[in-house]
Amino acid sequence: MHPPVLPPPQPPRHDTCHQPGASSSSPSPPHATSPNPADHDSSAPITTSPIPTTPAVTMTYGPSTRIVAHPLVPSKRPLAPKLPAAQRAAMTAASRSKREALAQDLESWYEGVKDFASQLAEKYNQKPDHYLQLMFSGGAKRHKERKVNAYNAWSSAIAKEINDDAEPGEAQRLVNMQHDRIDEYHALSKEEKSKYIKQFEEERESRKFGTRLTQRGRANDMTHVCQEIEKMIYGLKNRAGVDGFFCLVRNNTEFQSKPYWYFTDERLERYLRGRIRGWDCVNIAAQAEAFCIAGCDFTTIYKTSKDKAEYLKSEIRDKIRTMLCAITGNPNAVMNYTNHEQEIVLRYGVELVGWTHSQFTNPSAISTSLPPLRSLLAALESGVCHFRRIPPTELAARQQAYDLKVMTGVVALRKQRSDAGKPRKKRKRVDAESDEEGEGDTEGADDGQGGCDGQGADVGEGHGNSRQGGSSGDGPATVQTPVVMTGSATTEAPPKKRGRPGKQPASQENEGEPRPPQKRGRARKQAAPADGQSAA
Repeated sequence: MHPPVLPPPQPPRHDTCHQPGASSSSPSPPHATSPNPADHDSSAPITTSPIPTTPAVTMTYGPSTRIVAHPLVPSKRPLAPKLPAAQRAAMTAASRSKREALAQDLESWYEGVKDFASQLAEKYNQKPDHYLQLMFSGGAKRHKERKVNAYNAWSSAIAKEINDDAEPGEAQRLVNMQHDRIDEYHALSKEEKSKYIKQFEEERESRKFGTRLTQRGRANDMTHVCQEIEKMIYGLKNRAGVDGFFCLVRNNTEFQSKPYWYFTDERLERYLRGRIRGWDCVNIAAQAEAFCIAGCDFTTIYKTSKDKAEYLKSEIRDKIRTMLCAITGNPNAVMNYTNHEQEIVLRYGVELVGWTHSQFTNPSAISTSLPPLRSLLAALESGVCHFRRIPPTELAARQQAYDLKVMTGVVALRKQRSDAGKPRKKRKRVDAESDEEGEGDTEGADDGQGGCDGQGADVGEGHGNSRQGGSSGDGPATVQTPVVMTGSATTEAPPKKRGRPGKQPASQENEGEPRPPQKRGRARKQAAPADGQSAA
């Protein structure tokens, strides 16, 4: 036989984040499960089944119920007798020498284990590290709880009875008590043994789930559990090859404890901090702690009535969609309130019944009054409001009634697009500058640049610009100056700036005469010359 296997080495400890303070947060609530209706009764809700989708990640949640157990009352610590300094020094030296001797024995045992691994490697043609890994799994061994038996329950009861008020150093050993009172155990009946077993099970449950009454007990319990979780995760990392992290926060203000983070690899925390915007362990833990202290109730986090109403509306919307996807088996099903008869009833053969609100519409269009929203949400959670599957005969009758309404024009169908089913190009955006230029060009065209006004004047007075393509020389494209022809004389109009038409220069004939004031606005078309001159 070989000596027992050593426990694994302690896992490496990483830095934990410390919380300077708590701040409120409002994370998205998890979806609640839909009610379980009957299968064949059309008037009863339909049994819903999970949507056949492949989740991206595996998420587990703790139970919402709580085991009621007796609180753990801390036992009174009797004062230990004061020992002389020489006796305490002797006890310390003896304990130190005992630990050193144990360490030497374990070291010699480990050397023997390595030699044994080398022998196995030569025998089975494997590396010695392979067999060392089989012997040292690197994980914390979890002992399975044994079933309570009558003898252990009776032993625990008599130990409490005898040593309850014993002074330090006067407590009797359990083995001696069992030896002296073994006849009492054999004389017990089955009912008495069952009573001892039940009493011991209650005590065990109280120790496991009972509330700690002191701050010190709660803090020590949390630290111990976190260390055990670290050992288990570290062992799983070595055995199966996993990495991850966890965070524990308190959910009450009865004791002081900082949020506890643990990462299997320090580089994982640095990666998340640089990859995810706003990732901050301190901030995340503070918000999670504030939400847990608030009782995980979103209504206590939201302060205004509008925020509470928006939360209730989102809950109603999510529950209805979850129920619709479950009863139809289509994970992409979307609730339709405007065309409910056509898109939901006739398409899927189901109908939403038990709607408690006065108006049947999209939850986003409902008023922000809280009592009706809470009543509707409670009806969805209790199953009063649910989807029911319509029987084939009733569905056919409703289809005929709907077709009759369509034929008579009571229900107006939506007109189909002319380009339905064809790929459409992306619409081009027009900036403000091009809009202004377009207005100037249009005005110029309306003023008669290269057009005819129907009164014999083919060319206006130069309002607007006529842009031609091309460029002049090596510079950028320029605006070509329009040519105004009057009779046999040909003159060039002054260059115009691009944009809306401004004030026009006065002609040479009327240069000395004052011009009448002009109204603001777009320039209108100029009248034809009175002398009958026309432009070539």
